[in-house]
Amino acid sequence: MFRKRKRLSRPVDFGPYPLERLRRDSNIIRAEKVRPAIAPKPMTSGGSKYLVEAINQHLTAYEELHEPEPFSKEAPVPDELSRHSADIKGAGYFLDASQIGICEMLDSAWLDGHKGVGSHAVVILVEYSAPIDSSNIAAGWVDGNAHLIATLRTAEIAACVSGQISSIGFISKCHWTGASEVDLDKLTVLAGLAVRQGEELVNPFVERRFAVAVITTNYVLDCDTPLHADASNGRDLSYQLGLTGAVSGLERWRRKRRPSHLGPYPVEDLKRVDRPTTLIIDDEVPRVPSRANFYMRTALGDLSEKTKGQANRWSQKQPVAQGIVRPMWGVKPLQEGQTAEKVADGVNDAEENAKALKALSHYMGSSITGICEIPDYCWYSHDKRGQPIDPYHKYALTVLIDQGHETVLGASGNDWISGAQSCALIFVAQKSSV
Repeated sequence: MFRKRKRLSRPVDFGPYPLERLRRDSNIIRAEKVRPAIAPKPMTSGGSKYLVEAINQHLTAYEELHEPEPFSKEAPVPDELSRHSADIKGAGYFLDASQIGICEMLDSAWLDGHKGVGSHAVVILVEYSAPIDSSNIAAGWVDGNAHLIATLRTAEIAACVSGQISSIGFISKCHWTGASEVDLDKLTVLAGLAVRQGEELVNPFVERRFAVAVITTNYVLDCDTPLHADASNGRDLSYQLGLTGAVSGLERWRRKRRPSHLGPYPVEDLKRVDRPTTLIIDDEVPRVPSRANFYMRTALGDLSEKTKGQANRWSQKQPVAQGIVRPMWGVKPLQEGQTAEKVADGVNDAEENAKALKALSHYMGSSITGICEIPDYCWYSHDKRGQPIDPYHKYALTVLIDQGHETVLGASGNDWISGAQSCALIFVAQKSSV
């Protein structure tokens, strides 16, 4: 009960790790200032070439959005720099970043020939997912791709937060391994997310198992202080018990012990039935056109001219949602992949296939994943242009994303930020197309 109260009262911008407890050392800034900038090492990949190809397609889509054009006027932002940083960090944690740090940009952090614009850097860290059970088919798919997948996840968060910054009128640009004009390691150290051990970086909580993306911006922010060299291990008793309200080490240990296909929630304990307990008479449920849903009816003016005029900006009135929309539409063309000419070997076991897809979904960040046959009545009869739809798939893989109590408490359900919450869940769920 104590930990639950602590968790509920923990500031959202503090994130799921107790970074605030770590020892800091401002002298590191001087040492990093004279250290020459080094380009990120090229990423290696392995496992399934099809998964690698899909991830790289998504990274390419985000790279095309890595420098959004700022809005013509700067928004009236708070005077307190701490509010600036809390808003940016809160948005990044809302999008499931593991850790976020902020620092001033140094001239020595730009790679040769890339002196860009920006006074500050936002460093977004995503930890590697827990390994998939060796007996699961998906273990071979992700083998050697932990850094690539974490880079994809941190790139999409950076693209969204960068868009948020641009929507309030400030310059921003994203960088990650394979698409960077800055020394990612240097900025990770300066932002207080890692310490140097020889040629490698170590995070106090996830060690070397992480990837980062950086946003350079002229939006002035309150900075974090670099970590002290002694802060290389933050997994003390307080962390293990979750005494700060951050996710406890014990909880993370529990999640890692669970079978990969089940995910973090105890879905196996739920009562199951062959058919929904709500009465559905299949033959009497009509298929309806896409135009019948109220999003489309609003956009087409069925409700009123006033609502029609607002349809394209209902969720985008809030900067967080404004930042999400462009990446969401940017990856939309990738939702329908190219079908291979022949079925791969070793995929004839339905139960093992289901476990593999669920495990991969959880590895990519979903909370709960389920699979079902698609009843005929679940398909729209016509698309939004009036073209008939013939059902073309037998099964559906449904991905749920935990919205988090913090975001639920942050909205009335009838305000601008509630649109951003819904928008973000749709965007994160789009990763299932990978």
